[in-house]
Amino acid sequence: MRMRLSEFDMPMKRMEAEFSLYPSSATETAVTFTVFYEMKMGGLFGTLLGATVVHRRLAKMAARVLDGLAHHVATGESVGGS
Repeated sequence: MRMRLSEFDMPMKRMEAEFSLYPSSATETAVTFTVFYEMKMGGLFGTLLGATVVHRRLAKMAARVLDGLAHHVATGESVGGS
């Protein structure tokens, strides 16, 4: 499943996130969560900002998303707002 995100507080032109699920054993499913983004500013500054600050923030966000997915799968409870 791929999603295009339209509201974010980071300096990006666009951001998309993708979930991929595949069986890892007879009883388990592996999940990958990949984020694709394009910085608003180009050149060296945009590349450095994307590779440092933005990358760390996105890694933390991905961890929260995957933790929420694990909680939902384990409990059936809705996770997050709205």
